[in-house]
Amino acid sequence: MATLKDVARAAGVSVATASRVFSRANPVRKPTRDLVLRAASALGYRPNRAARELVTRAPAATIGVLLDDLDTPHQRGILAGALRRAARSALRLTVAQPPTGGSPEKAQALARSADGFVLACALEEPVVSRLARDIPVVATVGSVQGLPAVTTNERSAIRRAQTHLLGSGHRRLAYAGPRSAVAHWRAAERADLASFDTSEGLEAVARKILDAGVTGILARDDEEARALRVAFSEKGIGVPNEMSLLSLGTPSERGSAAFSRVSAPPSKIGETAAELLLLALRGGHETRSVRTVRIEPELQPGSTMAARP
Repeated sequence: MATLKDVARAAGVSVATASRVFSRANPVRKPTRDLVLRAASALGYRPNRAARELVTRAPAATIGVLLDDLDTPHQRGILAGALRRAARSALRLTVAQPPTGGSPEKAQALARSADGFVLACALEEPVVSRLARDIPVVATVGSVQGLPAVTTNERSAIRRAQTHLLGSGHRRLAYAGPRSAVAHWRAAERADLASFDTSEGLEAVARKILDAGVTGILARDDEEARALRVAFSEKGIGVPNEMSLLSLGTPSERGSAAFSRVSAPPSKIGETAAELLLLALRGGHETRSVRTVRIEPELQPGSTMAARP
């Protein structure tokens, strides 16, 4: 006789999701519900009275957080925020690592481990696409076509960093980052900031910045800020006494917390992503529509910015 676990395996969903289909205790998205019901019909599954009484006390939904390096401040923050939101609704939370290779089987296995996922790290596109066909997925890194995402409000970050540097006595400011970072480039243009394309080479960019008399740099992220600090040091320019550096990204590596920055706290990004996931699981909005939530940034003082005399 088929069991609920058999139905969940055949439908490619978690047991908790299959249980909610039959209990109707919490709404399940129609495509997922149809998958479960078709699997149950094919297997001849019929919950008996005792089983129905059990599933009316369906287990809490499980949200997953995909991590590949818990040592990074960004991913730790995402996890902390997701945990906080899960706790408020008595949800279960599981942590998973991205599978190697992009086979559908690996994506299906990942889908069976949770009712929805927050992506705190990059995932191969075939796996993301297959995973999002089965369960809700919310991205917090990069831009994944077709997925809801939570990120920093780039325009607000540029404006806030600019205001802070000007208030600290800096008069010539610039943005530095690869031209491929379109959102930041557009925000810098709107703020009338000079922009330097770091993909041209850090040594050349550092020279151009110094020739322009710039004393305050808004770097796209910690990687750019770190590389620029090295390039300035090689030219005898000290950070922050002679050049102030603000990162517009969240801490990406151990030790990067020392950078002065203007960005959304990772914990708030994780909490908001978990909220979107919960809304999706409850049927609060159509999760297959693209929706980006931009979190307002906060100024986080560090050791790479100083006031001008």
